[in-house]
Amino acid sequence: MPAGSDHRRRPFVARSAALVLGATAIALVACGGGSSDGAAPVTASTTTFPTVAAGRGVLRLGDDLERFTVTSCVDGPAADDTPEATQRFRLTGRGTAGTLAFTISVTRYSSNTGVGGTTLTETAALTSGTGDDAVGLEAKRTSIAGRWLDLNDRAAATALISRSGPTVEVVARFGPEGSKVGDEGIVAGHLRARCPG
Repeated sequence: MPAGSDHRRRPFVARSAALVLGATAIALVACGGGSSDGAAPVTASTTTFPTVAAGRGVLRLGDDLERFTVTSCVDGPAADDTPEATQRFRLTGRGTAGTLAFTISVTRYSSNTGVGGTTLTETAALTSGTGDDAVGLEAKRTSIAGRWLDLNDRAAATALISRSGPTVEVVARFGPEGSKVGDEGIVAGHLRARCPG
């Protein structure tokens, strides 16, 4: 390792990629702790977290803070919706961490199979790469019969996505797709973005 370098400061996208490909060094993301038992909810750090201008966003994962451009915000259905799932909201963004490009998506979908009422699914995802080479981290919460479920955080009891005017905020635990409490690679995250316009 070159003199003066600090492996904890490598871009989070690079470390996320290493995690999803099977490395266990994700513990470095959160100063030595990469998993959580979900005992306490993640809370926002409002006094130190940056404000954002229109069309801009910021994401903190562990100790790493990256900025990105918000490319679009859409309220309402999408053209490729299915009868089983209808888009209610989508924010998309893109940025770079070092030499790696990444994308951001924040979505809310509703579904109703006719049994058990309407289910809401909210997801915030960071992705680098495309197709079979895509890697990343996500936070996901589902509301069933009015109760929110987050597999990465047992204490979560509210919606994942918070909106105030054009500002979108997510405070949650992020992990590889399909992760659950106790798995390696779960890290506290905070996303704040402001829709363009």
